[in-house]
Amino acid sequence: MSTVSVKVDKVAYFDYLAGTMPKVTVKYGKTDLLAADAVKVDVEYPTSVAVGKNEIVVTAKEDSGFYGSKVVKFNVTGTKLVNKSASFEITGIEKSYIYNGENIKPVVVIKDVKRDVTLVEGVDYTVTYTNNKKVGKKAKVTITGMGGYTGKITKTFEIKKAEMTFADKVASFFNSLF
Repeated sequence: MSTVSVKVDKVAYFDYLAGTMPKVTVKYGKTDLLAADAVKVDVEYPTSVAVGKNEIVVTAKEDSGFYGSKVVKFNVTGTKLVNKSASFEITGIEKSYIYNGENIKPVVVIKDVKRDVTLVEGVDYTVTYTNNKKVGKKAKVTITGMGGYTGKITKTFEIKKAEMTFADKVASFFNSLF
């Protein structure tokens, strides 16, 4: 099968999972070996795929006049997480939080509007936080796609000073006396 050319188009990850196989073209010169009237090869698709490079196997059919197999790579594309996009709704991150002495980690919820599914942290994306404890710093939430999702989205929030309550002021006063 070394003189046979094989071309495999890329396919989107979620389309593949839904049963859409990439378009495969197998030719010997100008002869289409996948022509409906005389299929000369079998195409074996992987049972599972990941975003990135994947492989199919093209094998000559018995009595086709060809022999052997050819492994061909094809690309599976992920769905890119995009900030300020109609494709994704990101909730759970407020513009500001009140200082509490702890790392502030808003619970991020992402909905893939096109597919009408809520993404799962640890499966579809990861979340990291930076500068999320001190007052006055712009805290950052970084959402990184994984699985069938790619790309990064960064959101920021502010950490504001906590107001002292009357009880806090009284306790502070008495502590200063001793």
